[in-house]
Amino acid sequence: MKVLTTAVFAVIMLSKRLVPNQWRALFLLVLAAILIEGPAQERSIDPTAPKKDNNLIGVLAVTAMTVTSGFSGVYFEKVLKQMEGTIWERNFQLSGWSIIFGAISTVIFDGKKVLESGFFGGYSWAAVAIVFTAALGGLLTAVVMKYTDNIVKGFATAIAICLTSILSVPLLGAHLNVIFWCGLGMVVTSIFNYGDSSFQKPPQTLPK
Repeated sequence: MKVLTTAVFAVIMLSKRLVPNQWRALFLLVLAAILIEGPAQERSIDPTAPKKDNNLIGVLAVTAMTVTSGFSGVYFEKVLKQMEGTIWERNFQLSGWSIIFGAISTVIFDGKKVLESGFFGGYSWAAVAIVFTAALGGLLTAVVMKYTDNIVKGFATAIAICLTSILSVPLLGAHLNVIFWCGLGMVVTSIFNYGDSSFQKPPQTLPK
């Protein structure tokens, strides 16, 4: 759903114009994500365990998350494209605030462990690789929003989910069913549909 809220905020805040085939592609991408993510969320449920789920709170939380995420992404794109400053300056600015809030969170939730084992206690080469990969992904995300937009980032995220699922087969022994492959086909179709320039050309006037 974040794909749709991002598109709505892009239209409102950035005056972006989306033609009907692009809206169709976005809705198709949402359906594809549902098909791809659905089987991955299946889990065994103990029928004797007490039920603690609250569907209303869950729906409200997800709705709030999609709205705030779509707004923040579009606002960051607006900052990158319309205000002075380079990508590096904005990334240093954001990382500074991230360090402050991250340090506060670390002290509150893991302060005792840090005092006992040090800040990097328990780190392995795999943990370090994940940190650097996430940092590189953040920089690439900023570049994508600078030179394209958040909607394209949504398509890139969908492709990443597909690739992750496919790689989980040889690496983790996962099994992909027909529903996943249908979703993958819908993702590819939505990408080509969104970028089809034939729907975006202005109508030609006939010579008099």
